[in-house]
Amino acid sequence: MKKNALSSMVLIAFLLVSCGTSSGNNGYIVPQQINDPQILERTPIIETQIERVNNCDGANPTYTVGYKTIETQKATFQVSVGAGGLVTGTPIPSELEVQLESSITAALAKDYGLTAEKNHDITLSNPPGTYLEHTIQWKVTRVKGLFDVIYGDGKAQVTFDKIANVEFNNRTSKSLGCDGNYVNTTPTSVSASETPIPTLETQPPIIQTTSTNVPSSGDLTLCSEFKNGETRKISVGTFVIGDITINGIAQYDSGGTGEGTVAYFEKDSTVKAQWGAGCYTGSMASADQIIQGELQHGCGSKCTSVRYVVVQSDGQQKVSYFK
Repeated sequence: MKKNALSSMVLIAFLLVSCGTSSGNNGYIVPQQINDPQILERTPIIETQIERVNNCDGANPTYTVGYKTIETQKATFQVSVGAGGLVTGTPIPSELEVQLESSITAALAKDYGLTAEKNHDITLSNPPGTYLEHTIQWKVTRVKGLFDVIYGDGKAQVTFDKIANVEFNNRTSKSLGCDGNYVNTTPTSVSASETPIPTLETQPPIIQTTSTNVPSSGDLTLCSEFKNGETRKISVGTFVIGDITINGIAQYDSGGTGEGTVAYFEKDSTVKAQWGAGCYTGSMASADQIIQGELQHGCGSKCTSVRYVVVQSDGQQKVSYFK
């Protein structure tokens, strides 16, 4: 009897050593080793944010804005090769997430001098008696990579996607006037024919050389909706509406902000819809129709803002925001 008990204790000890040490009562298995992150892809993109400030009555001389998706700068992780209790295709435990997040931040600061822990706020000045539309461009650097996480029963691999750095890139402004004509107009970027007026003392405005106005009409054809978790190849001339990942880049908020996403594709791409998504084919001229529909009826009741993504012919993802 004693011999059997001793054998059982030896077996348990062997399993703990071979598979890693369990921490606490939640069954989390502590890795034997976490290798440094491998940065496989570093992609800079330009995101456009549009803000309107009504200072017709002189009550809003200054207005502070920040990078809209600052809350999404936390990395997203997924298990690509399972081991040590990590299962392929599933999220990782919160204890491991904290360790990996810290390791990514350290590696980006050391190897690239990138840090997301910067102040992303800028202050816009608005002269009395003006109603201004500010178009702000942010340079956002995203990184993708993987970790090798070593357990006694094998090597797990965890992929990650993270916003590594955000920098202010450019700002232009135009007057909407105080006659009320622009109160319900969809925000648009400054076109080449319009002259911006300077409102940000720390950096003079730059006139845009091309128009990026969202077109306002067009015909749409319904295509098959995405199911939850579905990944699909999307062709040129397609709109996708929902929380989606485009070519590995997440284009949605972190939840609870009331932000919707509308994407238009000028290049064939791979799209994953974690919670399903709508699909239409048509010309870019239908963009305004879809954006207005999301603002009025999307996100469960109506969206407070819409992230409009255009996947351009060169593969770059141009992002604008509308409210």
